[in-house]
Amino acid sequence: MVRRKRRHPKANPLHTETPHQSRPPRQTHRYDSKLESTFHNHWKKTTTIPLVTQHQFHPIRKWRFDFAHIPTLTAIEIQGFGEGHTSYQGMASDYNKHNEAVRFGWTFIYLMSHDLSEHKIDKTVNYIISIISNRPPAVPNKVRPTPGRTSYEEIVNSIRNLE
Repeated sequence: MVRRKRRHPKANPLHTETPHQSRPPRQTHRYDSKLESTFHNHWKKTTTIPLVTQHQFHPIRKWRFDFAHIPTLTAIEIQGFGEGHTSYQGMASDYNKHNEAVRFGWTFIYLMSHDLSEHKIDKTVNYIISIISNRPPAVPNKVRPTPGRTSYEEIVNSIRNLE
């Protein structure tokens, strides 16, 4: 394989953009798996209901959902069979993330590979559309009080102290 050198933009006389001008960002989606890509592509073909990919929901931690419908606080998680889902530590981490999301008012829909098979994906997507369509817009919880913690700020501070 022969590698080509990248030419400087000014080296091309037809190139009208100067090197310091920036181009608008490309609208790309980051998928962690082929299952996520399959689901999202089918979703976009089926409905205009917007889903956010890799939505970071926590104010401190960098936890993300595979997909999220923010107006109804509905998270869609596609469970694969990678290392993070089969080890004790990976499962415990997922459970902590999901439990914390529930405290913020999120509801989960879990999907597995068989839900996204060629024969079942239409039914799966229509099922999720019916759930989202029948849910009222949610008001996010700042975090429900738990014993020993009385405010959102105290919870955020306790999380910061853990890190």
